[in-house]
Amino acid sequence: MTAPKTALIIGASRGLGLGLVQRLREQGWNVTATVRDPARAPALAAVPGVQVETLEMNSTDQLDALQARLRVRPSTCCSSMRGSRALMTRTRSGYNWRISANCS
Repeated sequence: MTAPKTALIIGASRGLGLGLVQRLREQGWNVTATVRDPARAPALAAVPGVQVETLEMNSTDQLDALQARLRVRPSTCCSSMRGSRALMTRTRSGYNWRISANCS
């Protein structure tokens, strides 16, 4: 039996991000979903089996803390935030984050 794939969805409180979380969970993926404020994401909290993490993308401290909390290396990373892209790659010493955001 193959181990389930793991996804990191950045910006999962509603819309595209929430839809991705729901669909991936339906397909048996392990999902870590990030939001700025979990209290404002009741629909995400209703999805069974999702690991919800608080994340402000503009905070390198929060990005580093998320990296430290991740239990397994994600198979894929997706940012649903408009105008942003996130890429996380595994290195020998941990993870590298490459994030571009439209901050205008």
